[in-house]
Amino acid sequence: MKIKLIIVDSFRERLPLTEPEYFITDGHLERFVYSPPDSDKLIYTDFTVG
Repeated sequence: MKIKLIIVDSFRERLPLTEPEYFITDGHLERFVYSPPDSDKLIYTDFTVG
């Protein structure tokens, strides 16, 4: 699976840098699910498989 990032718009003004906000601040992440709960197809990344 690949993720492609593109710039769709740009700003001429310099925005102040802010500290990133993380939703997981404790423990570790073993699996990340991209699919919404009502989706027919399950798309996920399993970080325990090496």
